[in-house]
Amino acid sequence: MSQIGEATQTLGKEEQPHRALNLDLADPRDRLFADYELLERIGGGGMGVVYRARQISLDREVALKIFAYDPFAIEDMLARFRSEARHAGRLQHPNIVPVFEIGTHENLHYFSMGLVRGPTLGRYLKQAPRTHQELARLMRTIAEAVEYAHQVGILHLDLKPGNVMIDERGAAQVADFGLAHRISEAAEGRVLAAGSPAYMAPEQATRAARLTVQTDIWGLGAILFEMLTGTPPYKGKDTPDTMRLRRAQPPDPPRLRDPSIPADLDAICRHCLAQDPAQRYASARELADDLQRFLDGRPVSVREPSSGERVHLWMRRDPRTAALTGVLAITLLGGLAISLGLWRQAEGLRVDAQSTLYEARRQSALEAQSRGDPLLALPPLIDNIDEAEQADSASEAAFDRLRLGALLARMPRQIASIPNLGEGRSVAFAEDGGLLLASLRNGELVAIEVASTRERWRIVPPFPPTAWGNSFAGRILATPDGRHALLHSSGSSGIARPDVSAMHRVRLSDGRLDPLPVAAEAHSYAADGRSALLKTAAGWQRWRLDPWTAEGQPFVHDSLYCQLSLRGMAACAEQGFKRVVLFDAKRGEAWQRVDFSGGAELSAWLPSPDGRWWAFGSSAGEVLLIDMESGVQQRLSDEGPINDLNFDGRWLAVSNNLGSVRVADYAAGRWLTRSQPSGGDRMNAVMLDGRGGWLIGNDGRIVVWPFQHPGAERPAPLAVIRHRGALIGMHAVALDAERGLLASFGSEGEIKLLRLPQQRASGVPWLAGGGERPAPAAEYIDGELRMADGRRYALPAPPYRVEQSRGGRVLLAAGDAVYLATDTLRRIELPHSVQTLRVHPSAEWAVLGWIEAEGPLNMGWRVLDLVSGEWRSPVLPSVGLVDDLRLGEAGFALWQGRHLRVYRDDGQPLGALSLPEADLRIADVALLGTDEVLVATVARSRLQPATLEQWRLGASAERLRRLDTPSAHDRVYALGDTWIGHGARVAVYQGSRREITEFGSDWSEAAALSAELGLAAFATRGQVQIFSTDDWRPLLAPLALPLAQQDGIAEMAFGAAELVVLSHYGLRHVIPLAPERRAIAELRAEATDVLPPREASPPAADRASRDPGLPSATFSSAPPAPTPPYNVAPRQRFQGSHKGLGITDSAGWPQGPLRLRGVDYQLGPAIQLAPPGTALGAAEFPSEAEWPLPAGSKLRLLLGNQLPRDPGFALEWLDAQGAVIQVETYKLPPSWDGAIHDDSRAHRPLAEVALIVRTAESRERGGGSEQLFIYQLSLDRPPQATHLRLRALGAAPLVLGLGVVKGAAIQG
Repeated sequence: MSQIGEATQTLGKEEQPHRALNLDLADPRDRLFADYELLERIGGGGMGVVYRARQISLDREVALKIFAYDPFAIEDMLARFRSEARHAGRLQHPNIVPVFEIGTHENLHYFSMGLVRGPTLGRYLKQAPRTHQELARLMRTIAEAVEYAHQVGILHLDLKPGNVMIDERGAAQVADFGLAHRISEAAEGRVLAAGSPAYMAPEQATRAARLTVQTDIWGLGAILFEMLTGTPPYKGKDTPDTMRLRRAQPPDPPRLRDPSIPADLDAICRHCLAQDPAQRYASARELADDLQRFLDGRPVSVREPSSGERVHLWMRRDPRTAALTGVLAITLLGGLAISLGLWRQAEGLRVDAQSTLYEARRQSALEAQSRGDPLLALPPLIDNIDEAEQADSASEAAFDRLRLGALLARMPRQIASIPNLGEGRSVAFAEDGGLLLASLRNGELVAIEVASTRERWRIVPPFPPTAWGNSFAGRILATPDGRHALLHSSGSSGIARPDVSAMHRVRLSDGRLDPLPVAAEAHSYAADGRSALLKTAAGWQRWRLDPWTAEGQPFVHDSLYCQLSLRGMAACAEQGFKRVVLFDAKRGEAWQRVDFSGGAELSAWLPSPDGRWWAFGSSAGEVLLIDMESGVQQRLSDEGPINDLNFDGRWLAVSNNLGSVRVADYAAGRWLTRSQPSGGDRMNAVMLDGRGGWLIGNDGRIVVWPFQHPGAERPAPLAVIRHRGALIGMHAVALDAERGLLASFGSEGEIKLLRLPQQRASGVPWLAGGGERPAPAAEYIDGELRMADGRRYALPAPPYRVEQSRGGRVLLAAGDAVYLATDTLRRIELPHSVQTLRVHPSAEWAVLGWIEAEGPLNMGWRVLDLVSGEWRSPVLPSVGLVDDLRLGEAGFALWQGRHLRVYRDDGQPLGALSLPEADLRIADVALLGTDEVLVATVARSRLQPATLEQWRLGASAERLRRLDTPSAHDRVYALGDTWIGHGARVAVYQGSRREITEFGSDWSEAAALSAELGLAAFATRGQVQIFSTDDWRPLLAPLALPLAQQDGIAEMAFGAAELVVLSHYGLRHVIPLAPERRAIAELRAEATDVLPPREASPPAADRASRDPGLPSATFSSAPPAPTPPYNVAPRQRFQGSHKGLGITDSAGWPQGPLRLRGVDYQLGPAIQLAPPGTALGAAEFPSEAEWPLPAGSKLRLLLGNQLPRDPGFALEWLDAQGAVIQVETYKLPPSWDGAIHDDSRAHRPLAEVALIVRTAESRERGGGSEQLFIYQLSLDRPPQATHLRLRALGAAPLVLGLGVVKGAAIQG
């Protein structure tokens, strides 16, 4: 055992936690920790130690926090440690330190997070004085990050300068979520007092206070206070003295300590620090907006400026208008001036109100995109376009049409709808895409022609009934020959998916089912539909179809669940799905046994399309992969129970119960990608189209993730598409990858047909064959260049430089020649190997450079015409090596040190210049037409500032303008009178006075500019954001590109109607930017199609009238009339492994042991809840039930409810005196999806159990059935709670309480 492991056993009472982990990093044994190599210790405290570490598997540096505990505080501190990791892990924001992984190694808990190479905000402020403008920008960034956390539902509760880091680019990073809580918990007073006394809000010092977002507003104000004054709001000699000062008086106004602080910043700070939370900003967004108003020179919302200040601010913003107004005020008559002023004021108010409404809708659209639900952005954008066009505001309407077109181009589009089919369960495309098969809840299977949407045939497959009624085709699989489809039974709870016990093969031409050759107890088919397994009295045997012929030797196995692969291997489940035995179906011999870790059960199983691999998923979140050639087993761990598996090429897609999907390279036995959660609680089926670049899931909605790069780090959902009802069936979504079509079948009876957008991302030849990279646009194989579009050319050597352009032209360098690939491959001779190769955006010409072989290191340059394949210019020599090359509209520039030369695209010189300052060198150049250039310089020493200079070319160059820039720019762009400098920070220089707008360091990875589109794009951390260059409003929310963790954005360029993004790995991503030109009515119709109105589910009686498969019993929202007591018929066994639920005939309520998913629960007395006076049988039941709590702080509550009839229920925690400490509310949504919902998530049922209910009325009908959904809730008991009360919220019986059980009794 290493010193790390020993530390957890030897930690004594007198030893501080971080001392126990003071490791010797020179010792290789101590340096290795799980998947990390510890490099240096960078921090430590009472809860743990932080190391700079290298994650070995991904070869990246991270910060690794290891929990080391005091034995007296382990529970609280470990809970805080986990809370910090859990809450921070939910947040994905460029200004919040990300959490990558949470785990345990040698009994030590740890989590890894982003490594911030910089000081805390407190130390940063002490390094050098900062201007008030700089402080306001920094504070705005922090407020925006906190606002994002609030939108996700998280309060930080410990905001202070020590918990804000400043990275090496000068950007703020919010960290340390150790005291964070959900907003719902804090609002209900379930958060104990904690925090840093000097920065705590007044309400945080109150026991069991109700904390809100205003609590974090106080923390932000405390940070701003210290940024402005150098000290916190309260600072005593010690903690008691600080707390005394807090109680004695409110904090001083910042200007009282420093009169130079601007009055607006003083007002903003004081508004944050109001004693009454209701008097503070309503949100961090409002605080960030006021800080932006201060930066823009506009009045802030919390301070009314004086008349003189208003005039000053107005003149600063618009000096020309101010001067003109002054002249008019002098020359016009007083009465006319007053009237005109009143009219302008009224008109201005109207325009301001309309502009505010427009901007609010745009902000709503951006927020919807940021949440991964961009379809919700459609209605506000369409409203903006409609009103702007009616008001003749062409520019506003054009911008929103461009925004809408860019949004729609990246999302699936509905192309057809097939309504009124009946309650849907599953759907699938036939192999040729011409037929759609749909399974209904009533057991029917319908074939629909995709082109005409006409019904071809309808049958009822003979599936065995389940405990609660008829069964149906739960999964439909088309065979590769396009002639048949395989039908899986919907099965029962606890059956591994797919259910293979009673499969059928149906003929697509007429819906005829293939009869079995012999009577069989169970029967399943291989994926090609050409072979099957039948279980008869002699055992299981493999059969060949067309015609039926028995093959191989029978083998005996008791299971009804055996699945056959294409290679003749059979997988049979046994022991309640806790084990799988693999048989050689040809020889009739057992081959290998598969057991799952921790006694877990098989939840999903699937052979690969070629039959070589088997994949098994367990209820414990384990994926087991078996190579049928070598017999080698590989195990992967996921976060939650596995629901579905799907092979595609070399990848395996996996869905789990936590609402996310993962992709594995199954041959290599490793995970590649884990998606961001969809927002649902359970991800049912998953489909993967690796070639088209899509990952699609079903969590009751269609969830679409991009999959252009399998190594992408946690891609966010691209679109979430809803039905009026829910996608109840696990396989209610189907994918036709060949044609880019999606089909979904909702419970309301409608099938949607959608077309996926074309994914246009391609690699480059020299990156072919990477394990985590998609197929490239071209490959070099056996002396042949093979293009993705089918073109092939003989090439004597592999290419080492490639440039692709529009029009199908590819320019590549191989050996000492350059090749131009169009319809033919043309060889262009060069004197030496090419070193630089740049293609102009017009795709009409390119510049090539090489190093001369003789003499000193000089270079030669030449311009190549890509249309004719001929040289446009002679050889242009250069002395020494050129630093870089930049292309312009009709020419290019070369520079070396402080010397610059500019040429036309035919090689004719346009001019040259040399910077007069010897200490400066050229960093980048932008060509301004044919006679001017914009030059960014950087100083060789710190004595000289970086500059941005405008020069006129000619016989002697002339410097027209010079600006000292706030930071060095390594790229510059020019758009008319607007300049953009890009480097460690992004700055925009506008107007004759060159006023500067800084974007900070968030978007400094790459940039692009388009004069034609009026757009600018900035990139960072795999994200791209596009802005209008008129007013710098964002076009879309930041677009996260699906890049590998090690990849990043290298270059961007605008085309005619798109933005092309090139990654460091050579992947090209195309973002369409064409405006949406359809009429408003058509746009509204499309938005209605993909965003149906939310409607309550029809009563069960109404559904039963349309769907004979539903029980005929009815349920209403009114209290039921008195009836004789319910008698619940005893059942010995439920479907699958849900056994042992004791049912008593006398009382009719379950008691005793309950077994769910292999775990035994001991249930206490149970009671059905109803309002007072509601009669159920002969007795009256109260509206609430109360239990004394067992020892321990962790509890789990099992609850059951039948069909949804009411809003929900509440859990109330009581103390010994019976006072309510806190309340947790669980509700059913109007359109029920099988889940109960609290403030932050949906809880899916553990099991669906059928109860046979007999009443006087049901006896006349021959019996009735109800469905019981059982839920498990994990609860954290407040320390003072002694009892738990369960209370119904509505007017009808809802909840069947099954008792409270101690957490320790249900481990497993």
